[in-house]
Amino acid sequence: MPTAAVDASLSVELEGAANENEDDSAQCGKGWISTIHIAVQSGNERILGMLLRHDTEGISCLDSNGRTPLFHGAIQDNEPVVRMLLAHGARIGVLDKEGRSPLHWAVLYRRLEVLRTLLEHWNKRERNTFDIDAHDHVGWTPLHLAVERRFEAGVSLLMQSGANIKVRANICPHTGKPIPFNVEPLGS
Repeated sequence: MPTAAVDASLSVELEGAANENEDDSAQCGKGWISTIHIAVQSGNERILGMLLRHDTEGISCLDSNGRTPLFHGAIQDNEPVVRMLLAHGARIGVLDKEGRSPLHWAVLYRRLEVLRTLLEHWNKRERNTFDIDAHDHVGWTPLHLAVERRFEAGVSLLMQSGANIKVRANICPHTGKPIPFNVEPLGS
């Protein structure tokens, strides 16, 4: 079947499915992962585009960890998908259950191009609504994480965007040392 015919057929099926399941939003954030999250994880921009045309609210749906699809795009290191999500209204200033933003996760996983895209968007659209120096639940900012991870390019980008090098990080109350960050693969 030609690609255009497949796209048209899938588009019709998606439209029908969207109308049948209009109140699936009750399942967002309660141990569920949305279809848009799955599309982001798969990295298929065409499918993601089709879904976003039929579900504009799904871009804000939280998974069981309190993460929107933008978090998944950042962690997966898929800059074109991150750019697409931002163009459809995804917000960087959303924090997950660990108090982390997509900026924190891009730094933790050393995702340079994703971090650059997120910071460009932040500078243009969210500078006045989200603090680049936001602390996560253990008291670390994206800049603290970049330094701890030895992510030199990330440190440079964050500083160029105005991250404050004088903001302090929490240390472990038991050891007096910086809190280590073990990064687990997404979904573990």
